[in-house]
Amino acid sequence: MEISSNEDLFCPVEPGHFRAHFAGKGSKLHCCRFSFSQNVSPFFGKAKIDAPTDDPVFAFSFANQVIVVLLNVTNLARIKVHIDFGTKQELEMIGEPERLATIDSVTAKAIASQTGKFSLYSQKHSPSFIEIVTVNENRFKLPYDPELTVKDLKLLTLCFSLHRKLQSTSVFHLFFLGLELTNDFVKLSEIPRFAANSVIHVAHNRGNAPDARFYSRHEENIKNIEILLRNASECNKFSKKNINNRQRERFSEPPLDAEVNESFRTFGDLTERIGELMVSYSTQLNRLADVLDKDERMCPRSRKYQEAKFVIENTLDTARYTGPMMKNFSSVRVDITNNRFNSN
Repeated sequence: MEISSNEDLFCPVEPGHFRAHFAGKGSKLHCCRFSFSQNVSPFFGKAKIDAPTDDPVFAFSFANQVIVVLLNVTNLARIKVHIDFGTKQELEMIGEPERLATIDSVTAKAIASQTGKFSLYSQKHSPSFIEIVTVNENRFKLPYDPELTVKDLKLLTLCFSLHRKLQSTSVFHLFFLGLELTNDFVKLSEIPRFAANSVIHVAHNRGNAPDARFYSRHEENIKNIEILLRNASECNKFSKKNINNRQRERFSEPPLDAEVNESFRTFGDLTERIGELMVSYSTQLNRLADVLDKDERMCPRSRKYQEAKFVIENTLDTARYTGPMMKNFSSVRVDITNNRFNSN
């Protein structure tokens, strides 16, 4: 059989095996459906994918179809994929292989609803990668290629979700540094600050507002620390100035100028501000200790009584915010090997 340079073909070999030839030109990501004359048996035993590339290759079987998705970061002109089903089933293809733009929701649901082993995945080593983090903190790595698009990442995210049997849908919202990547056709090279080792977070919905901010688990933790720090700092300020705590504003959002992201610089700045609060708070704790140590009887209508009352109330209010703040702070895990954070 002569194989043209611009088509994808299926080559039957021994039972339970097939080889697909993909033309590598034109796209970094290839998705192709092969249909057979009968339902395909689930993958079994030592089923595997053999491909002459280090890039990810997925195979999904359902009903009488097999869908192959492969990433061609290495820019091979032709890619030969050999799939061993681990069975002895005779495979007779009907029609021509069908190029797909993506795996639609109906097909994804059909794949995910199966029992048994319905997917295969093959990838060797890539020195440069990006990391995808799903809603439930499942993580997987992809080879980094600046020519990949947001749409490509969504398809690969779906493939990993199906392969790992995670909650999956054909509709994914991807977020980088807290902002949603809304343009499916933008290349990774065109996204500001995006580079190798970047982290993408996945959500299945974007909330009620079209520009809603999505926070990863670590970013949500940082946001909570910022809110608690803002309130604790306000309590401490009122304590220093001997002001009635009833006049103090309560905050439910971080300061407008606070950055909430996964950078080490942002976390370092937050840590420094916590330290500054603790230094100032120690002075107010000393004032509180002095008030309690004197154990004076005061006239409720006296200025001295009011000042002591405000010191006690505001200093203890500060503690009510710093307690949960430090609990959140202590839950952060710094992975200096991969330059990332994890929050328990």
